[in-house]
Amino acid sequence: MICYDINAFFQHEVPHQTMHLPKPQNPFIRFAPQVTALFLLICAVAGLQQAKLHVQSDPESMLESDVGLLTTFKMVEAALERASILLISMECEDVFTVPNLRTMHDICETFAQEPGVIDVKSFTHSSIPYRDGMRLKYRNYLPDELTQTSLAEVREFSTTHPLVRNLLVSEDGRQGMIVVTYTSHHFAEAKNREAYSESIETLLAPYTRDSRSFRTLSAAQVQNDIEAILKHDVRAFGYAGGVFLILGCVIYFRTLPMIAYVVTMLAGYLLLLNTFLSAAGAQLSFVSIAFFPLLVGIQLMLLAHLCRTFRLQRQAGDDVPHACANSVRYIWKSCLFATLTTMAGLLALAVSGYAQSTNMGVLGSVSVLAGLLFTFGPGISLLRVFHWKRGPAKAPAKRERIRKPVSPIASMRLGICAIVLLAFALTGIARITTDIQLLNMLPPDSYTRRMAEDFESLYGGKTFLRLSLDSGKAEGITNPALLQSMMRIQTHAESFPMVSGTYSYASIMAMINEVWQGWKADSFVLPNPFMMGLFDTLLQTQEFPFTDALYSTDRRMGYVYIRTKAMPSAAYLSLVEDMQAFAEAQLPSNVKLVVDEGLHSLLTADRRMLTAQARTFAATVAVIALVLLVLWRSVRLTCIALSVVVMPLLVTLGVAGFLGIPLNSVTFMLCAIVAGIAVDDVVHFVTFWKGRRETVGDEQALQDAMHVKGTPIIFTSILLIGVFALFGTTSFPPAVHFGLLSALAFLLTLLAVLGVLPSLLVRTCRKLKN
Repeated sequence: MICYDINAFFQHEVPHQTMHLPKPQNPFIRFAPQVTALFLLICAVAGLQQAKLHVQSDPESMLESDVGLLTTFKMVEAALERASILLISMECEDVFTVPNLRTMHDICETFAQEPGVIDVKSFTHSSIPYRDGMRLKYRNYLPDELTQTSLAEVREFSTTHPLVRNLLVSEDGRQGMIVVTYTSHHFAEAKNREAYSESIETLLAPYTRDSRSFRTLSAAQVQNDIEAILKHDVRAFGYAGGVFLILGCVIYFRTLPMIAYVVTMLAGYLLLLNTFLSAAGAQLSFVSIAFFPLLVGIQLMLLAHLCRTFRLQRQAGDDVPHACANSVRYIWKSCLFATLTTMAGLLALAVSGYAQSTNMGVLGSVSVLAGLLFTFGPGISLLRVFHWKRGPAKAPAKRERIRKPVSPIASMRLGICAIVLLAFALTGIARITTDIQLLNMLPPDSYTRRMAEDFESLYGGKTFLRLSLDSGKAEGITNPALLQSMMRIQTHAESFPMVSGTYSYASIMAMINEVWQGWKADSFVLPNPFMMGLFDTLLQTQEFPFTDALYSTDRRMGYVYIRTKAMPSAAYLSLVEDMQAFAEAQLPSNVKLVVDEGLHSLLTADRRMLTAQARTFAATVAVIALVLLVLWRSVRLTCIALSVVVMPLLVTLGVAGFLGIPLNSVTFMLCAIVAGIAVDDVVHFVTFWKGRRETVGDEQALQDAMHVKGTPIIFTSILLIGVFALFGTTSFPPAVHFGLLSALAFLLTLLAVLGVLPSLLVRTCRKLKN
């Protein structure tokens, strides 16, 4: 390993010969006061706009990776014609008592009077069909006389009937469901959502007595909950991150003009970026929580290298204008290619297949490019203005040379360590699991997660699997053979202990047969073909709830819905595959099972996440390799750079595997983002070394690179490690995991750049000479 004198490490000066040149022609330097004034004016105008970047917190955007729950959400939304629903679960000793049913009735009447409510359903506000000659009519779900005998019959029917159980009452009869339906546009305005939760509590407060309690859940409450958590996290993270960044800048940049310059640059960049993205209608989501901290870190990397070079040029004797001009000349190329590699990592998210990560990748890459132009445009003007009256800098002490080159023994040890780390990484990577369930991505103590888990456990699950059966012709769902196949598929599905219900057009036919026979025992079966035709006519001429969701518009396609309780992904995929195989074996020859997008996504949901991770990682490495080949025109240097970046990431993934941290819609972005940023340090270091070695030799070039680039690399790496480690204090588990893993990856990359990269470069030089 190379050994350095610590004083020489921080006190080198770049060999530089003062040049007496005319004033720089760079317009940002020549017209620095005018550009600065214009920049401050634009920032002031942007500040007055009070633009806010929209953060998506609607259910559909949050459910993107949880395909099973997203399918359920879309199905319910379509059945309700995009109306919004509020679920109220009333808990008591026994729902089937007169006082509790009266309370449920009063609650329904109370909510029915609320603005935006178009329907209320419960035991007391629902109907049930009965036969009236050759017609179907409806009566109240509850009998007219509520006696112990009639209530016992209602309890038995509600908790056991295939089409009713787990809908209006829990299996133990202690939870009664009230469903309040609002117009689709009622919660479009934020003011309606913000007051919504409090209004629900106010309406239910008079009924919270006699051992009764309530659970409520709605899309508006979920959105409010997510927005409140995000606001809290952003505020807390902003304070902690701001203090950390300020302390870091004070320690690194030291002088008041330089600190003021950096703070102004960051504030102006974020202000203009927020205004531009808001005006463009850009949207982020809760999975993009790292967006702005990421951009701040990248921008600080640029400023650290620019300010370090500017300081060294001043120490070498340049006046302020020429120090600015020479700083641009010396680091523009490396900063440009570092920006391109960062953009490569962010743009790689576009191939992940997830809309939210694609959106973040595109917005991030545009923002990074804007940061580069901002730094080497108005940023150069600001740098000159903030140092307008600065005198000449003091020259540092003379440098010392490298004490000891890399030895063969050190190189061998390095190779052994690499092999051990690779074995560790691969072992851990093999243990990585995926978790695409939205609830597991929410804070454990959040209202949404607690309510959703309660509703799921009490009412038999929230996920619906849909099997589509294509009869091959319009009106084909009345085919008796197809309906019999549907019933067999449902019977097979109900044999699984985690299946809580099945629904299809065949089961509706069986229920109509039951109604036709006066709700006799064992009458929930398909009728004969003649009666099927009669019942089908009745269903088409008289409205029957939710029947439209059981077949396609032309009645060619019939759907079988299978409702399941919460279960591990592997078990769920096993159920899906079993149901698909059974359905294909049972269907008539002229009927086909259509594996539509929803089912295909369910079958591949876990694999999709793994594929997204591998695809983004591969795309990142490939594009970065191409950029580095163009920059250095050396396959060997490109391979060295990739090894220094990839190995820490593999080790980080190995740690994630051993710790049981799953891949989800946030953590899968780790490799692409960290690789795109971490490679910047390698680009700056190797580019500087490569340019110096032609004039001062390999070892001296390496020492100069450690001096000039080592300090900003250490500073920016520590800042990145600290900022991303602060995600460990946030509420969302994926954000915590992403932040801590990113901090670990940046730490390992820092050790690799300063400890391993110089050794690899020295070995490369020796091989090239030999």
